[in-house]
Amino acid sequence: MSDARSKDLIKLRGIIKGKLTIFQNFLNSLNTCERINETQFNELECRLNKLDSVQVEYDKLQTEMELLSDDPEQLLLEREEFDTRYYSLVASARTLLAKCSRQQRRTLSMSESSEGSERANRGALHDFVRLPKISLPIFDGDFQHWLTFRDTFISLIHDNNTIGDINKFHYLKAALKGSALIMIQNLEFTSKNYKIAWQLLSNRYDNERLLINNHINAILDFTPIQKESCHFLRKLIDTIRRNLCALNTLGQPTDHWDTLIIHLMTKKLDSITFREWEEHRNTISTSPTLKQFVDFLTNRADLLETIHQDIKQRQSLTQTYLNTQSTERNQNTQNIETKSKNTFYSNKTKNIDDKIIACPMCKQNHFLFSCPDFRNLDVDTRILKMQNFTVCKNCLRPGHKTNFCKLTHCKYCVNKHNTLLHKDTEQHSTVALSSNINTINKPYILLSTALVNVVGADGNLHPARALLDNGATAHYVTRQLCERLGLERRNVSSTVTGINNQVSHSAESCNLSIESSCGDYKLNIECYVLPQITNSLPSCNIDIQCIKLPPNIQLADPSFHISSPIDILMGADVFWDVICSNLIDLGKQRPKLQQTKLGWLVSGTFNKYRNTNTSPTTCLFSQNNEALLTRFWELESINPKYSLSLEEQACEKSFAENTWRDNDGRFIVTIPLKESPDVLGDSFQSAKNRFLALERRFQRNPILKKRYLDFMTEYENLGHMSDTSKTLEPSNKPQNRSYYLFHHGIVRESSTTTKLRVVFNGSSPSSNNGKTFNSIQMVGPVVQDDLISILLRFRQHKYVVSGDIEKMYRAILVEPSQRSLQQILFRFNPSEKIRTFTLNTVTYGTASAPYLATKCLVSLAEQCFDPDAKTAITRDFYVDDFLSGGDSIQSMLQSALTARVSM
Repeated sequence: MSDARSKDLIKLRGIIKGKLTIFQNFLNSLNTCERINETQFNELECRLNKLDSVQVEYDKLQTEMELLSDDPEQLLLEREEFDTRYYSLVASARTLLAKCSRQQRRTLSMSESSEGSERANRGALHDFVRLPKISLPIFDGDFQHWLTFRDTFISLIHDNNTIGDINKFHYLKAALKGSALIMIQNLEFTSKNYKIAWQLLSNRYDNERLLINNHINAILDFTPIQKESCHFLRKLIDTIRRNLCALNTLGQPTDHWDTLIIHLMTKKLDSITFREWEEHRNTISTSPTLKQFVDFLTNRADLLETIHQDIKQRQSLTQTYLNTQSTERNQNTQNIETKSKNTFYSNKTKNIDDKIIACPMCKQNHFLFSCPDFRNLDVDTRILKMQNFTVCKNCLRPGHKTNFCKLTHCKYCVNKHNTLLHKDTEQHSTVALSSNINTINKPYILLSTALVNVVGADGNLHPARALLDNGATAHYVTRQLCERLGLERRNVSSTVTGINNQVSHSAESCNLSIESSCGDYKLNIECYVLPQITNSLPSCNIDIQCIKLPPNIQLADPSFHISSPIDILMGADVFWDVICSNLIDLGKQRPKLQQTKLGWLVSGTFNKYRNTNTSPTTCLFSQNNEALLTRFWELESINPKYSLSLEEQACEKSFAENTWRDNDGRFIVTIPLKESPDVLGDSFQSAKNRFLALERRFQRNPILKKRYLDFMTEYENLGHMSDTSKTLEPSNKPQNRSYYLFHHGIVRESSTTTKLRVVFNGSSPSSNNGKTFNSIQMVGPVVQDDLISILLRFRQHKYVVSGDIEKMYRAILVEPSQRSLQQILFRFNPSEKIRTFTLNTVTYGTASAPYLATKCLVSLAEQCFDPDAKTAITRDFYVDDFLSGGDSIQSMLQSALTARVSM
């Protein structure tokens, strides 16, 4: 054994013996005490249990020394001495613990026999009775938990005079973690340093200002609730109570904060609970108190929890019923077929009930065929991914085999695989040429691509793949990249001319801020937005093992040989701006390396030959037959699922935040605007000229005039429009945030109900900039099923019923502050002066009217507790027309009555 190693082992053995000495000193101090209290008793138990590890460490170390030593006899004497000392101390400690336990039992017996004896020995009971353990809270440096930790620790440890400072320091360190523990970690573990450690913590966390700020921030930063949930409502209640109680302890006048807290917390509620609170608030004559608000939230949480339990019970019954029916239906089938079908039905039912969809590729809440990452792959990679994920080849969903899939096949070749897995043979548009050139081989041409970083609407950098084209006179970006980055787009009209004078059109443009991924180069360019720039480049993956790239260069596109989509096309002005002077030629029929500010570009001929039946890559913008066929299938598909655009998401958010119901239950909506009404010019003069032309039409057609006056009289009597000016003088110029709608009548003599329909026009341009009321509105998404789906369900019923909602649009009020955007000019007699009327309800002829009306209907369904009414309103309405039915007259009437009662 070397001298260095021997010295290290001897030092380690000395440390272990030191631990045994510390235990011996502690035991000797207990033997000198007249009475051992509970803390000393527990500490002796802990130290005794810990002593076993000391013996294990010594045995392991001593064994190593004996194996390496030339004179093991001396080491055996060392071992014997340590073992004798160790076992003696263990025996003494156990004897002391047993003595204390007997004294405790004797004390308890004396307390039962005599009340006087109990008072005399109360101190002994306090020392030895094993009371229930009070655990110290763990403090991690979070200000929210400091007050609780501080008060508990002071009560149990800090103010307990029977505990020594060294033990208090031990308890303190055991109760800390994180940043709080780091503060005192460097202090030497001595009794003197306990008070220093406690003072450090107090100075850091007993900061009243920081504590107050922290508790206020906990209230302000509570995450808004997105949907009805008893769990999040109770979490909101706990946040309010806990932090207000702490603030009150810190001397803040929280008793006078009711109105402020209610206002802040209502912003955190989901839209349905917010509406319920507003309705409940109207029943309170005075300003609501915080207690009333918390009581409302508590009752609401109890209600949601009860409903949730009821729904789970119904789902369980439904699951049992479906499983029973599935078993009965498949009793007579073959065993293998029965097994497969039961698996399919079971998984299908589970997906419907649980609504849990996990994409195997990106783990998000959608199926594989909807995954953007999966769609961006080439067909060969998609097929490999599909096989690895063990999903159905036809529908790309788990839970069944392809042979048992019930969904439609590929839209192109009608084979039993998903359309995303279809391999285009390229024979559909070049049959005549393919027979001549399939055997012609030519080298592949690599185009200049680069990976760049683009600044998104969130201010962060996002990677994108760009194609540098010195033959392009403009820059282009894909619509997919714009939507992914949330970039603002402007309406333009641009024509893109490609090879053979093929013409494409771009209706949008946007600004891109681009940064090099290889350096500090930055540029801003304006790009035209196109659905697609070109096919994936290169058209197939390329083996580059035969290319010897220089080791010290940084490629602009490290994955230049992997087929990937193109997001941006940079034109000639950028191309020549980024080019540098250095060029590397890799040899004959090898690509060249060109240095640029974006990195080294790889471009040129590659000697791996390919078959020319792969379409050559060009920047040709045209709509081919394949795209038209895809569009045809999309139009023919029933109830296609699509993701909401950014504008549609903003529209949905606007409706959720700005819609409520008045005391009569009528919806009051806010017109969703994407631009400020201030951009609207003067529409008054145009509206006046149109109305004068309408009056001239009245003179030629008295019947039309009578019907028109009757309509307008009814419109005013029902409160759907209001006279906002007794007379209209020339000086009464329309103010900002106002717009005058044109209106005219459409006569339908064949109609059995309404011979005249008055139409309002919100698409007439204003005077100075051509903006219209409809152009500044968000149209909103479609929230009802498509007509084909409704009609197909309608035809399946044995008995059917139809109806409609009378004056559906006009049953919904518009926010009063926006009604100046719905003004019309009218007078009931030509001898009167023209008057201004404001339309108070949702007006047909405006861009957002269909969305607002149908969304109110869907919201009404969501608030129904009757599942039958909810289903009828959600599935059987197309705008305001009701088409429903049932297998019996009773079920048909039940469907209609539940829908009618709910409205």
